[in-house]
Amino acid sequence: MYRVPNVGVRESIEHYSQILSSISATGADAIFGTDQNIDLLKLDERGTVRDFVNECTSYGFFPCTDKATRVTADSETAIDNIYVRGISNSCRAGILEISLSDHYPIVMSIDLPNSKRSRMERVTIQYRVQSDEGVRRLDDELMRYDWTVLSNGHVSNAYDTFMRVLTMLIDRIMPIKTKTLRADQVIRAPWFTRGIRTSRAKLDKLHTAYVKRGKDSLAH
Repeated sequence: MYRVPNVGVRESIEHYSQILSSISATGADAIFGTDQNIDLLKLDERGTVRDFVNECTSYGFFPCTDKATRVTADSETAIDNIYVRGISNSCRAGILEISLSDHYPIVMSIDLPNSKRSRMERVTIQYRVQSDEGVRRLDDELMRYDWTVLSNGHVSNAYDTFMRVLTMLIDRIMPIKTKTLRADQVIRAPWFTRGIRTSRAKLDKLHTAYVKRGKDSLAH
């Protein structure tokens, strides 16, 4: 849930209360995330912050973190959170201090009963070994094949014949193979290349150094 910064905190609390009341009426365990723009680090300083937290806890929702989620060179605020009801004992949460945006993302893991750990699961994949030699052999086979068969009959029949021959040659030269992998060995986001991961790590280090330098300047 998002609170627009220029909307009053009291008005936002009333809106939150209506939503939480509806969820609470179901009696179900629940999770919701916020970009609340209400700084929990000021819990002891501002009554509106205490009222917000009290409203959440009155419906059984507890925040997963009390650490800063937005950090600049001259300020720290805890204005994002994940709130859980009924499953807080089985939750673990943390903050990723990366420069993905101006807010640090919050991550949470939940231990569900009878759930299997993904790293224990195995995934079976099919693949072809593609190489320059294989492509050269395929090219040679296509050049030598008697394609006069395509000149007889309707164009759709010619297309079907061409695809059948091409598939036959690919299966013979670069056959489909099967491999079983652990789930954590499967690349879930192939677009996130090694180069991008390296650049991302360097950017995060620079961001952390920038924030730390700002804190050191304020301390002095």
